Amino acid sequence: GGAAEAARGPRTWWQDAWRRFLAQKVPVAAGVVLLILVLVAIAAPLIAPYDPIEQFRREGLSPLGQPLPPNDRFWLGTDGLGRDLLSRLIYGARISLGIGLTASALAVLIGLLVGGVAGFAGGRMDFWVMRLIDTVTSLPSFFVMLLLVVMLKPGAWVVIVVITLFSWTLPARIFRSQVLTVRHQEFIVAAQAGGVARSRIFFRHVVPHVLPLVIVYLALGIPNTIFAEASLSFIGLGVPPPAPSWGGMIQDGMAYYRAAPWTAIFPGLALMITVVCLNLVGAGLRDAMDPARKGR
Repeated sequence: GGAAEAARGPRTWWQDAWRRFLAQKVPVAAGVVLLILVLVAIAAPLIAPYDPIEQFRREGLSPLGQPLPPNDRFWLGTDGLGRDLLSRLIYGARISLGIGLTASALAVLIGLLVGGVAGFAGGRMDFWVMRLIDTVTSLPSFFVMLLLVVMLKPGAWVVIVVITLFSWTLPARIFRSQVLTVRHQEFIVAAQAGGVARSRIFFRHVVPHVLPLVIVYLALGIPNTIFAEASLSFIGLGVPPPAPSWGGMIQDGMAYYRAAPWTAIFPGLALMITVVCLNLVGAGLRDAMDPARKGR
């Protein structure tokens, strides 16, 4: 064992972090569930039993016009318009996960650039960027998001942009504080003394040291963006129908929560499982990349 490891050479920091992550059973199990959800979303046209917007007026509704419970043909039942709930859940994963990942990635990228540049530049730049962050943070974000979505035409990209506008401030603060500690280290000072361009120092030497935080906050930010999209869709201001999103499906199911509770329960469970798994993976990555935090 020891001789084999010596022959392979020393492990890199990333290999150590990956090994520590794999040693955590619960985050790994959550990661497997997430991987399955992502694969299901990608392969939606291949595995969904029906078109998610196809209405089965005769076969999918009871004689009283109510949704059907789970049965041999519709495994998770139907909704109020006779559409197959399983197919809508599968396609809804595409929308909810896609919006969550895209909005979170954009927010983390903006936070990295704004917070990183502020921390690296210092002085007046840092002061004014922090005042901008304070201003955005002080706004009642959800109400401003509602106002923006109402003013613009609701759609997936509008939802992504609006969520991103209010999600970058916390990562920006975290990345700024990290860059403030990195920029005074000896290798940065030596590069500056050697006349290396500040932009090159930032992207080649500072950003790689913040990358672990970027990965962690990307994983931890996706649940918040998924919830924000679900909240907007729940009140009818998210992805416009008939496109399925989990928040919109919950809102549709609330009209039948007594007569057909499965119409709201199944999308609610999908949302809950996804968010819990993302939080577990994010916490596992945080512990793996910063072992000193474990057990705090």
